[in-house]
Amino acid sequence: MHPRLTWLTAIFTFIGGGAPVMNAMIFTMAGEIVTEESRSTILFYLGAVMLVGELCAGPAVYFLMEVNIWLPIWLGLGCFGLATILSLLVPEPHRDSVAVPEHAPEGATPHVDPVSVDRDSRLIHLARSGMQKLGQAVAWVAKRHYHITALLLTLPLTTFGRFAQVLLAQYVTKRYEWSWSQSSFLLSIRAFFNLVLLVALLPLASYLLVYKWSFTARAKDLWLARASSVLLALGAFTIGLAGQPAVMCVGLGLMSLGSGYNLLVRSLLASTVEKNHIGTMYTVIGTLESVGILTSGPLLAITFRIGMDGDGGWLGLPYIVAGLLLSLAAVIVCVIRVSSLEPQPPSSVEQDQDGQSNS
Repeated sequence: MHPRLTWLTAIFTFIGGGAPVMNAMIFTMAGEIVTEESRSTILFYLGAVMLVGELCAGPAVYFLMEVNIWLPIWLGLGCFGLATILSLLVPEPHRDSVAVPEHAPEGATPHVDPVSVDRDSRLIHLARSGMQKLGQAVAWVAKRHYHITALLLTLPLTTFGRFAQVLLAQYVTKRYEWSWSQSSFLLSIRAFFNLVLLVALLPLASYLLVYKWSFTARAKDLWLARASSVLLALGAFTIGLAGQPAVMCVGLGLMSLGSGYNLLVRSLLASTVEKNHIGTMYTVIGTLESVGILTSGPLLAITFRIGMDGDGGWLGLPYIVAGLLLSLAAVIVCVIRVSSLEPQPPSSVEQDQDGQSNS
């Protein structure tokens, strides 16, 4: 069997969207059933659970492949099946009834009953319907306050910064002539500190800001996001410019302390919209993070190749580029004010839609 046949597995994500959509739905359900004050803490715990899975997966795959190379694949397939069964048992969160406008905006595609559509054109109809819904989601985001749109655009930038850590093992073996076992140990330390951050440090900081210093939930998330973005940028520059392993470890620690940024922004953005729009917001967030991942791979490969072709001082180029992008994200999130992130009332959205349809 040719290894490239594994590429065909992505075809099945056209139905349901795959892991990004499932993660978006999990975050949506968690965001709807908790208060604003505790939303970010719940998201930290969800992120910690995912991190524990990643920590356990590496050693488990190593030992299972020693027994049989197909064993981790079949076990992973069984885990997917179990996750699917468990997802069917999750109760639907209670949703407040939302009034539906009687008149659709001008230019909207009228609803077509699938029964009346001929079988050969059903696929085309479904594709058009999907594109229409995607366009509506993009238009919905564009109508938000520009501060919210700017905050959304920081996600691809910070995703690149987090993705740059994939090169860490290769980077330290080339620059500091470490062995692969030493670099693997460094990755384990990074994962451990990320876990401590999500389970203890960020929940503790959230508790102190809300209950000790009387921050609102939105202000608390924004200030923690600001601190995280600055730590990410400082950490990336420190790793990229570090001439000694000890300095590089300091930079790695700074990046680990800022690794909760995306979860904080998820919680912050969820607080800027009505509850019935949280699902749409998380879907947009997942899409932007996917865009960041898609662009991160080629950009990291190009910058690392340039660093390899130059002298030893350019090996940190991927982290310097990541530091620049993370600095841009930090500037954006630091200039945003808490007052600009107030949720827009539904009546304002409807009036905006009516005004556009009448113009």
